Formats: sequence, structure tokens, C-alpha cells
Amino acid sequence: MSKCLWVVSGGIEALPGIKRARERGLHVVVSDGDLDAPAFKLADDRIIASTYDVKDSVAKAVAYHNDVRPIDGVISIAADVPLTVASIADALDLPGIPLDAANLAMNKLAMKQKFLADGVPVPWFAPIGSAMELVRIAAEEGYPLILKPGGAGRSAPDAGSGIAMGL
Repeated sequence: MSKCLWVVSGGIEALPGIKRARERGLHVVVSDGDLDAPAFKLADDRIIASTYDVKDSVAKAVAYHNDVRPIDGVISIAADVPLTVASIADALDLPGIPLDAANLAMNKLAMKQKFLADGVPVPWFAPIGSAMELVRIAAEEGYPLILKPGGAGRSAPDAGSGIAMGL
């Protein structure tokens, strides 16, 4: 039986990596929340699970591992989902980055605080808890300012985050 690779994310950017894995004889399972994910066309097996839903992704990977065939490795290709990948690897006792490192990778504020604590130089930053804090810091620090959400691993604020104002 060939080795099985679980790929978290089925976007178009994953196609070359999945093609290469298949050329190397791997059985490729792709998980993605999009029913029409482009990489599903190349996958040996397709699993519907949002790349950002860690619990569901882990549950489905464990079920697949136990009921269908053992998973030998887990990766993401061109998707910023380190916590999902690390959690699946951890649940299946596969090699991967530690969960604490994956959590830091998903939380910019915690990552910068850890860098500072470990003596790694980082640009100036400050947590912002409200629009009023943002106005105060802008007045103190001046412009330009770069505003990024601290968590969720994404660079754009989620809809409804409350940071929608012209400065």
C-alpha cells in the first residue's frame, strides 16, 4: 500500500504540489471546505472540511486514518493554516511543528511578544483594543501606521471587527 499524504487546502495553488505527490506514488487526500476546490480533481480522496476549522479537520483526519487508511504525513500547500496542520499531525502522532509554535504563527501579537521575550528584534507594535486606542496611538506615534488583526492568522480584519474608520 502506498503512503498517504493529507493535504489541507484544495486551492488552485496546491495543484502542482499534489500533482508531484501523485507522481511520486503517494495516495493524496485533500481536505477543503469548498465543494468545488480545484485540487479535488487530482485527489485520490476528498474530504469536506474548512481549512480553518481545526476541530472538524482533526476529527475527519482521525476518522479517515482509523477507518479508511493510515495517514503518513500532513501538509498544506499555499495556505496559511499551520494550526490545522499541526493539530492533525499531533492527533495522529506524525512529524510536524509543535502546537505552541503553530499557535504563535496564527497570532501576530503573541508571536511578536514571544520574539521580544526571546531577544529577537521586531518593529514597534502595540495592541489595539478599541477605535479610541487607535486614535490615541496614531496621535502619539504619527503616520504611517500598519494595522493588522492579532489573531486568526489572517492579514485582513474580519467583517464586523469594529476597525472600520477613516483616519
